[in-house]
This record gives sequence, structure tokens and C-alpha cells, in this order.
Amino acid sequence: MKRDRDEAEEEGNEERNKRKMEIVWQTPAHPAQKQDYVFHNGKRHVRPYYFEFVSHVNKRWEGKTIVDLFAQEFRGRSRDYYA
Repeated sequence: MKRDRDEAEEEGNEERNKRKMEIVWQTPAHPAQKQDYVFHNGKRHVRPYYFEFVSHVNKRWEGKTIVDLFAQEFRGRSRDYYA
């Protein structure tokens, strides 16, 4: 009886945690907050989040698709491999 109650309580906690796990936007301007973490079975889990990654590119890469870029820059593999 106690085991059934514990299992039901755990399932209820899982449902509440799933509802809490909406996606959070995280950027340098909006760093992680305490509420961005969920605790489950004594472990801290990070809620899913988006992170905008900014990278610099070479001028010769401008306007190329990623497949074309990789095929030209990394010639160790065929174009079909990258496609």
C-alpha cells in the first residue's frame, strides 16, 4: 500500500516537473537564474534553453551553403558525405 502511494506521488512529481520544464532563453544578457533548475531525486537538472552562438566567418565563406563550404574547406571527404 505504501509502495503504491510512493509510486503515485513520484508520478505526480514527474508531471509537475514536466510542466515546469518549459524552454528558457539564455543569453549573456539573460544569464541562468535559480528557477532555471529543477531538482529531481536529489539531483539538479537544467531546464532546456536556447543559446545564441555567435561566430566569426571568413569572407570567402559568405553566401555558401554549409555543404558547399565543408566540401571545399575539408577535402578529406566527398561532397556526398557532407550532404
